[in-house]
Amino acid sequence: MVKLQLNQISFLNTGDRLEKVKAVLWGPFRLCDETGVDLLPPAKKSRVLVAVLLLSENMQQSRVGVIDLLWGDRGREQGMASLRQSLNDIRQSFGAHRNLLKTDRKSIALNKDLIDLDLDAPRHGAELLEDLEASGPEIRLWLRRQRALRDGPISRSNAPFVQIRKRPESLYTDALADGISNTIFDWCAERIVVQDKGHGPSDGHQDNLAQFIIDNRVLEGQSKIAGRTTLSDSASAAQLWSQFQTLDQDPVQYLEEAGLYRLINRTVDKTVFDLSTAHRNSAEGQTLQMSTLGAVHMIFRNRGDDLDIAKRQLQNSFENCNRGVYLAWMAYILTFYAAERPGSDLQALRDEARALVARALELEPGSAMVLALCAYVNSFMLGNRAAGHELATQAIEANRANPLAWIFRGAANFLSGEADKAYEDIAYARNIAGYGPYSYVIDMYACIAATLTNRFDEAIQLGEKSSMRSPEFKAPLRYLATLYAAKGDDQNLMQVVDRMKRLEPEFSLESLRDMSYPIPALRHSEALRAILRDAS
Repeated sequence: MVKLQLNQISFLNTGDRLEKVKAVLWGPFRLCDETGVDLLPPAKKSRVLVAVLLLSENMQQSRVGVIDLLWGDRGREQGMASLRQSLNDIRQSFGAHRNLLKTDRKSIALNKDLIDLDLDAPRHGAELLEDLEASGPEIRLWLRRQRALRDGPISRSNAPFVQIRKRPESLYTDALADGISNTIFDWCAERIVVQDKGHGPSDGHQDNLAQFIIDNRVLEGQSKIAGRTTLSDSASAAQLWSQFQTLDQDPVQYLEEAGLYRLINRTVDKTVFDLSTAHRNSAEGQTLQMSTLGAVHMIFRNRGDDLDIAKRQLQNSFENCNRGVYLAWMAYILTFYAAERPGSDLQALRDEARALVARALELEPGSAMVLALCAYVNSFMLGNRAAGHELATQAIEANRANPLAWIFRGAANFLSGEADKAYEDIAYARNIAGYGPYSYVIDMYACIAATLTNRFDEAIQLGEKSSMRSPEFKAPLRYLATLYAAKGDDQNLMQVVDRMKRLEPEFSLESLRDMSYPIPALRHSEALRAILRDAS
């Protein structure tokens, strides 16, 4: 009996044939045996599943990751049933080569030792998986990412994605338009046009007309002004969204007011996170998804192999354009690896993060997003909290509307024992934040700050809110377990411990005693000290 090992899944030969099969991915998708017979199943989703496995690391995927990718629009039970049906289809189609596919309770894999796969084979102009019918937004995006990772950037139009107009031109509209422009650039690393008076493209060419228009208007009153942003489709002139905010008329107060930055962030988030997703089939939308913005979506979703895919996408973007922001996001991903992947080589991760941060700051020392991300990596991963605080402060000075800059300065503060300052910074971040996928992270940091300042009821509300928005995010569950224990809420405590055990089987309240457990801020908490005293 021959035993082949692939991670945790074993491939056993009990008389099955062991001839290699050939995977053809450039051009029409095929998986052929030694006689040239195509072994792929006829069902569309089953063919997609084989393609996903072939292009996954070690040709292996978790069941949860596959269900999220192929059947994420259905309930979990229905998704599991659909996966079982697809696996049956694949086994039947593989026939005598059924030893190619093995599954266990958590994972699905192809035996890479029995598959001849050459992604660097001559393409002769062929497209990757050109006949694969990818239905569903997640699979279409996955397929576009795979093609972009291996086939270079997507062709774009000359027009910007968004054009900003100011009516009338004044200090107030200038600050609002510049804030929106800078913040879009922070998230997307993509250009936009600021048009002073909103009369259309300055060169008069229709080809240069942006897909979407952000119109900024400011009406002045006695002591207050009314700021309004409107998002429209340029082709139809249809209004898609608008937001109104009352602001202080005094210029100094206007530039300090949280309401201004809240208006900026809500406008930006509606634009970059909603529009770029809804219109991802356009060349510009695809480019945004293949660059920083698509990686950001995956980082904050953080399901299945999202972080690994995002890191590869950022590396590909950096190879096409040496921007520091790509490296800064890659360094930020490493903080998740350190905190959420037990058994990781922490020193190797720190060395990699240190190199990424240094190069990112060298390339873009004035970028608010680069400064903010590098601040957090310094504070959380590299143990340099003074540098983290300084970089976060520089990020705030570069763009006061960047909510990550505020929460990461707050993180530097609470890791340094400055709980009240941390609470102030993070509360401000929550006040100015928009609707983006990062919002549950802000709630999580607000939970930490409230815990450290002994606002336990507030901390519980924020932790529950963060966990509701991202159920598989472990950080709020760790804090909720501590807070429920400190308050003697045994019913909720048992529920959150059960949830943690599903995500982290070795978890227990005793884990909180371990100095290597990833809760550095919680060690300063009176709530943790209380439950540790009770336990002893």
